[in-house]
Amino acid sequence: MLLIAAMSCVASADDKAKKDAGSKKKADAKKDVGSEKKEEKSEKKEKPVKTREVKLRDLVLNVPVTWKQKEPSSRLRLGHFDIPAVGKDKEDGELGIFNFGGGGGGVKANAERWIGQFDSKDVKYKLSTAKSTSGEYVIVDVTGTYNKPIGPPIRRQTKPVPNARMLGVILALEVGKERKGTYFLKLTGPKETITAAATALRTSFGAKEKDEESPEVKSRKEKKEE
Repeated sequence: MLLIAAMSCVASADDKAKKDAGSKKKADAKKDVGSEKKEEKSEKKEKPVKTREVKLRDLVLNVPVTWKQKEPSSRLRLGHFDIPAVGKDKEDGELGIFNFGGGGGGVKANAERWIGQFDSKDVKYKLSTAKSTSGEYVIVDVTGTYNKPIGPPIRRQTKPVPNARMLGVILALEVGKERKGTYFLKLTGPKETITAAATALRTSFGAKEKDEESPEVKSRKEKKEE
């Protein structure tokens, strides 16, 4: 099984609303506002996304047709997709898929490497795990200023991308009852675009966010203070 060491949670409690027992009108007004919000929420439910099947070695993904598949820029990549920008984002996101045979390192090494690609001053991250229809997986959710690689990998050049997000998946692929190795899915880009693509990423390999456990948030600063 894929295991994650427990992290301390960063939680904030919401302030409790004061009760106004002497005003029936206010209570009725709150009910009306609450029902309106529920209606708005239901209207904003995600519409079904049209997908297409993509096979990368033993890994089969069902990705949105709007994700543009491109020739991988590196021989280390099995696949590459450009994710169309949404909202006010000016740059597209990108999804890289990797498989290193028996190599690639474990969960801890890859999680630390991905987190290390963000500026330590504002990085926050969350690790969680679950089982998908494709096998057990760990997902690393990182936000902050991303040091995006540019140019040939050998040059190790990067440019800072503020307000970015990364969703990194470490998937222990199973086909039937047979293990087919570990696959790495790395979705990066502007925060709004990646947030909009998060459900589609999970759906692509048969995962659901509601099944994930240990969603704990931490910053690097807090980790050093422990």
